[in-house]
Amino acid sequence: MNQYCNYLNFPHINMDLSVYKKNKRNQIRVSRDIMGVELNNILDKLNIGIQWVEVFYLGDNANHSIHCDGHELDNKAKLNYIIGGKDSIMSWYKPISEDKITKRTSSANTIYLGINTEDVIETYNTPMKEGFYLVNVGEFHNVWNKYEDRYCLSACLVDTEKNYRLNFNELQQRLKDYINE
Repeated sequence: MNQYCNYLNFPHINMDLSVYKKNKRNQIRVSRDIMGVELNNILDKLNIGIQWVEVFYLGDNANHSIHCDGHELDNKAKLNYIIGGKDSIMSWYKPISEDKITKRTSSANTIYLGINTEDVIETYNTPMKEGFYLVNVGEFHNVWNKYEDRYCLSACLVDTEKNYRLNFNELQQRLKDYINE
């Protein structure tokens, strides 16, 4: 297990992407049901719930800006399901200087932190094949996509008993039996 990203042995989702392909937006919030009954049953047994799900689209030969989800650097996590995006790479970064960090607003009207490429040092990267990943989104990260359209279903996970957002370390512990190293 590492502190940035873990591939998970979860059942694949069969879904029709035609609705999202027609939609010209790069980020859209969708129903939690999109993740499927089988995955929800696994999460239920671990007292994990899905708070919300977004679909992110990235075209071929494109990248996301370097960003941190939310308004502070921390240990936030999301469950990402990758479709397409052959040979895409996800990278994580540390800022060279804290004063280079800016607050930005997404197309979905959420606040997040951003930073320019020249103001970071890469700390880790990994190729992203299709499937599920536990991803640390509380640190600066981005995705570089190469050859084909890439879709990412990105779910925020919560503790169903205490109703709080689970961080990366907590999710690594709860999902340890599903982590493929």
